[in-house]
Amino acid sequence: MIWIHNDYNNISKRNTRNAEAYVDIDHIFFVAETARQSFIEAFPSLKRKMSVIKNIVPQEEIRKKSKEPIEEDYYQEGKINIVSVGRIENQKAFERIVGVLKKLGDLKNKINWIVIGSGSRKEMIEKQIAQENLQDSVRFVGSKTNPYPYIANSDLFVLTSIYESQPMVIMEALTIGIPVVSTNFESAYELLENKKYGIICDNSEEGLLETLSEIIRNPDLLLRLKRETKNFVYDNDSIANEIFQKIKEK
Repeated sequence: MIWIHNDYNNISKRNTRNAEAYVDIDHIFFVAETARQSFIEAFPSLKRKMSVIKNIVPQEEIRKKSKEPIEEDYYQEGKINIVSVGRIENQKAFERIVGVLKKLGDLKNKINWIVIGSGSRKEMIEKQIAQENLQDSVRFVGSKTNPYPYIANSDLFVLTSIYESQPMVIMEALTIGIPVVSTNFESAYELLENKKYGIICDNSEEGLLETLSEIIRNPDLLLRLKRETKNFVYDNDSIANEIFQKIKEK
């Protein structure tokens, strides 16, 4: 049995040597329906042994780690403290933050945006931040061994990605009780559609701008999202039972 954690269209070019091995696998799991569909397009004959089973989220461990002290307090009273976490690479589209803050005008002064992570585009984006004089509104603070306390100390988690499979950072933020704004890709809908603890915006700089502008101008919206997120529940037991059932079938 194997798990595939990404859209096959995004991994096929660097995993062509694995194609023949899939035939000998008993069962192929995907963490999102969109990932399964892309794999079916590539290997329609293997459809019968594909199924979707979500990732298990170690909720108790995440909540425990979220209570640990933070190394440095990046947060500012009187502002909306936003946190984003991830590799600073093309897929995550963190450069959108620069454009959003520029277009917010004076509203950007109400935001304190912390980005946790490292990657090949970090230096380039930091140069853009300096050129646009946005240092008071956004900081890239590098990787953290334990990012959960930083999420816990924020008001809002924002995912700027172009695409994801099953974005665990969404589940981790919700587990800690922090509401989420995510760009629009299909697995985000699988996690957040019709839910009261998150907002899905258009997958663009303009989509993020529109949503964050609304949150800044409407403080009651963020308060409501925070209240609803406290009721977030993720059913690990049913996911584990699905896995056990597949093992029994084999």
